[in-house]
Amino acid sequence: MIRDSEPKDFATFEAIHSASGYDYKFPDLTDPLFVVAKTVEDDGRPVQGIALKLQAEVFLWVDHSWKTPEERWTALLELTEAAKLAAWAKGLDSLVCVVPPEIADAFEKRLETIGMLRDRPWPKFSFSLIDYIPNRVEGIT
Repeated sequence: MIRDSEPKDFATFEAIHSASGYDYKFPDLTDPLFVVAKTVEDDGRPVQGIALKLQAEVFLWVDHSWKTPEERWTALLELTEAAKLAAWAKGLDSLVCVVPPEIADAFEKRLETIGMLRDRPWPKFSFSLIDYIPNRVEGIT
């Protein structure tokens, strides 16, 4: 049976997480940025769970013909600081930046300077709900 997760399930999920040995901290599932939490229950026992947390994906555009590299860098520092403060004011707690592989190595030091760190070398996978949901039946909960 699939149902909404309840706080009583979280200890089980934390134990499953701990047993997995994966290198990341178990999240605080009571954080309001977790907007979806579902549980698979079997004989009254949670055996699987999923939780979806809001994050902001960073998109950046820079006109390389505008001013000097130093002036563009100064503007970028100010721009990213303004964006970080605005994201925090909206209640977000993390930003994600996906960089094209052809510029990743060259741009990594700049990203580190503005506080973006490569948190782990895991591949990133995405799922677009834009095309998926309109093709599903109505009444999704």
